[in-house]
Amino acid sequence: MTFKELHAAIRLLDQRQYKFVLNDYSHLSTHILEYNKKEEIWEFYLLDERGGKSDFKTFATEEEACRYVLDTAIEYNKTFHDSWIDAVRRRFE
Repeated sequence: MTFKELHAAIRLLDQRQYKFVLNDYSHLSTHILEYNKKEEIWEFYLLDERGGKSDFKTFATEEEACRYVLDTAIEYNKTFHDSWIDAVRRRFE
């Protein structure tokens, strides 16, 4: 999987609640995936509104980084969707 393919996959997941932003610093408290040319590694982290980085992960290849981000997005999407459905069920029981 390439960075470009990852963009398409994330769009298909319709991430409205959990923003995966790739090389775009215009959002606050968002996940970033970028290539560090100096270190020659891919980095994935949560960037907070003050510029602090947390949940930092590094990857040797683009393929590995993109697969990890996509798997993370899919898992979050499932968790969010399931909790939303449960909330609706409880509301109307």
